[in-house]
Formats: sequence, structure tokens, C-alpha cells
Amino acid sequence: MGKVSREDIVKEFPMLEDITDAEIRNSVVDIWGEVLETSAWDDLLTPRSSERDPDISLVSHTRGVTRNAICIAKNAEEEYGTVIDYNELIASCLLHDVSKLLEFEPSGDGKIGARETEIAQKYQHGFYGAYYAEKHGLSGNIVSNIISHTPFSRMLPVSYEGIILIHADAADSDIHKLKLKESLFAAKLK
Repeated sequence: MGKVSREDIVKEFPMLEDITDAEIRNSVVDIWGEVLETSAWDDLLTPRSSERDPDISLVSHTRGVTRNAICIAKNAEEEYGTVIDYNELIASCLLHDVSKLLEFEPSGDGKIGARETEIAQKYQHGFYGAYYAEKHGLSGNIVSNIISHTPFSRMLPVSYEGIILIHADAADSDIHKLKLKESLFAAKLK
């Protein structure tokens, strides 16, 4: 990895330690490194979660979504006895927005910020994350969770982990959307 080391990725995503399957864990790290290397970004912490909010890094949003999802999963287990595959849940969360490394590029104005790339205009959000997950041999459930995590997808989640991811992501995103006075994902539930 030219732009970032494996150690840097592991440091920024401590929840990788909760993935007990070493093959899945290594694939998540490899995907982040590979996608970052092919992106216009020079490091792991500069990419933004959104072009509209330069205060929120992609890494911070990804950690927030993953922590939200783990809390929801634990509640579903404790309250309802739902069986959650934490390897798939955490991997899906950590990869759900990795395609934003290709969907956005530095704003070019010398400030921290991002602007959409041609990829963002031509492909559904999450497409490249799902592509890399498939390429690295991750399960069909993880690929599906990445594709279906966005309310803009035509696909619906097909697993508990996918349902948890879409809601954990929407909650994290809506917190920032409210600050920006943008339309909330929660509005789509009405």
C-alpha cells in the first residue's frame, strides 16, 4: 500500500479486532488500502464523508456507523434473541462507504473539502465498495449489505446485518444533516 499502511488502517478502525475471522478482517484492511491507493486522496484522514459537510471525515463517519450498528445488534440479541453475525456486520459497516474514496475527490481549493467525481455521477453509491468486497472474496451477504445500505438503492437489505447497517448509517447521517438543515433520511420513513 503506497498511501497508507495496514497499521494506519487498523489504528483508525479499532473495531477490526472484533472481526474474529482473520480472512474477513484482512480483506477489509486490504480493500481500504487498495481503494485509497487508486483514489485521488493522499491519506486516510482527509477524505470527507460528504461534499456538503467538510467537518466530518469518512473515517469518523465509518467508525460512528459501526459503533451504532454494534449497539443495535447487541440490543436485538439481548431483547429478542436475534442471532447476529458480527464478522459480517462489522465488515459491512467498515466497507459501506469505502467507495466514497472514489466518488469524491479533494475540492481543489486548498481547503478541507470534497467534490463529486465522474464515478459518483455514473454509478450508484456503494457500487465500488460492493465490487471490491466481491473481488476480495467476501460473502454475498456483505456485498448485498454494501449495495443496499443507501436509501437510494433499489435493493433492500436481505439480512439482519443489512437492516442494522442501513439504520445505523441513516441515524449517523441524519445527525449531520440536521445540523446542515438538509432533508433527513428519516423523512423517507414517513
